[in-house]
Amino acid sequence: METNFVESKSIIAAHKRLQLFKKETDLISVRKLIHKTIESCYSAYYDDPPIQFIKEFYNNENISEHAKNGYTLVYFIDGKIVGTGSLNEHRINGLFIDPSLQGRGIGRRIMYSLFCEAEKQNIKTLALHSTPGSTNFFQKVGFQVVSEEIIWVENIFPLVFILMEKQLP
Repeated sequence: METNFVESKSIIAAHKRLQLFKKETDLISVRKLIHKTIESCYSAYYDDPPIQFIKEFYNNENISEHAKNGYTLVYFIDGKIVGTGSLNEHRINGLFIDPSLQGRGIGRRIMYSLFCEAEKQNIKTLALHSTPGSTNFFQKVGFQVVSEEIIWVENIFPLVFILMEKQLP
């Protein structure tokens, strides 16, 4: 069952753990979280070269660019960043949750906050690329599969992503 926007706004307001990304203090922790999540969660779906390709994409420069040009959130528990996600124009990028804390609602809280920001920006359709292991989560928050895309790493290793979209009110 999908939470409506009024409910999600009250969830966000009640959650002081969710904050805007601050480059000078959050960058290294966010990169470490992203790389830890990729290493832990992606090996079931990808060979090592695609995993390294994804990790190289999520370098300090690209993380900073997403934050500078969009709306990036970080989620804290006990002063430690354990989740992050970005909205850049109509695209959700880089939703990563500490693997030991997945399934506890952190990703959902980040997503609903990103939905609210998209609503403020009058965005009507959100898009994202999902890994095979994350597709079910994104479907639970209202995204639908549009297509499957493959990037060939080193012309040998397939990197499969699922393009998904969500219509906003």
